[in-house]
Amino acid sequence: LSLHDALPIYEANLRGNGVTIAVIADSNLAIEDIVSFREETGLPANPPELIFNGPPAAVVDSEPTLDTSWSGAIAPEARIRAVLSGPAGTSTGLDLSELYAVDNNVGDVITESYSACEPDLSAAHQQQLSAIREQAAAQGMTWIAAAGDNGAYGCIPFHTENTFPTTAPTDMPAVNGRASSPYVVAVGGTQF
Repeated sequence: LSLHDALPIYEANLRGNGVTIAVIADSNLAIEDIVSFREETGLPANPPELIFNGPPAAVVDSEPTLDTSWSGAIAPEARIRAVLSGPAGTSTGLDLSELYAVDNNVGDVITESYSACEPDLSAAHQQQLSAIREQAAAQGMTWIAAAGDNGAYGCIPFHTENTFPTTAPTDMPAVNGRASSPYVVAVGGTQF
């Protein structure tokens, strides 16, 4: 689906009516940017609901702002609920947001654009991710996750200045561990 393919979907009145989308995040977002985005693009006013799972993260990041904005752009009449969790103990904010969204049936669709190099995830973490995705599917939730900008080479940093720690050889094919479950629809290519 490209940006140009959305018009026939809207003409068929498929605009997210009656659907709730849960956006997974590990930081806060800029609500004023989402409101401005909807105004600038001519979308109807439909502010997202922010669900703070624990104290709100101190960091405001562009990733959840973009994810929430574009979820609302593709499905302008959907109810958008951003689940925002900071880290606690040994759990990441993303893991806590995922768990909260599934345990509380936050949305019909879960969308997540964050990445984790699959070989860098422990066997226990991979099992945890798989179990929560399987539970979401059993509850009738559709999980959509970013395959990543680098396709089969998901451990290669996208930008040279974005060097995240990885144990995987950069020339070894590897995928986003958050998108590799059979219970997830992995979509990729975020450059147009």
